[in-house]
Amino acid sequence: MSVAVIIGRFQPPHLGHVYMIKRLLVQYKDIYIFVPSYRKQTSANPLKGKEVKLLLFATLKDAHIDINRVHVTLVRAPKKFQEHPLEFTVLKIRTNVKEPFIIFTGNNVLYRTLRENGINVIYFKRVKIKGNNISGSLIRKKIAQEDDDWKHLLSPRTVLLIKRIGLDKRIKNLMRAIGEA
Repeated sequence: MSVAVIIGRFQPPHLGHVYMIKRLLVQYKDIYIFVPSYRKQTSANPLKGKEVKLLLFATLKDAHIDINRVHVTLVRAPKKFQEHPLEFTVLKIRTNVKEPFIIFTGNNVLYRTLRENGINVIYFKRVKIKGNNISGSLIRKKIAQEDDDWKHLLSPRTVLLIKRIGLDKRIKNLMRAIGEA
């Protein structure tokens, strides 16, 4: 049986990710998640790698997902790969995943890039809640606009951690800096 690989930013992990992971665990023995870890926080990537990992495991626990079947690797590309971080991520996948794998993504650009490079990839359609495609961008925008509607797109434990750590304030500040709040 092959394994599933997900490449994603998880900024933040949300219920769309839960849906994808649950579906994949039915078909695949394990899931390997590779998360880029950015050197600087921006409005698109406000969470540090360790924060993403913490929130992701909180989300998985709330969803009663067997975390022994989900393996998370933070990927920080060395300077020589900063122009081509995807190339480094694929190298990390090939180094860390010893079994046959298929990559899943909900990112159109990533999907096309991987396919063009001959990598086995499947596009995973985004999940809709209340008519909106769930995305980290939508959630960050709602947080920045102080629209409490974002809370129903995340697991309860993840919402609590975002508040406790002050990530909601960081997101608001970063979004305001670029005029999106």
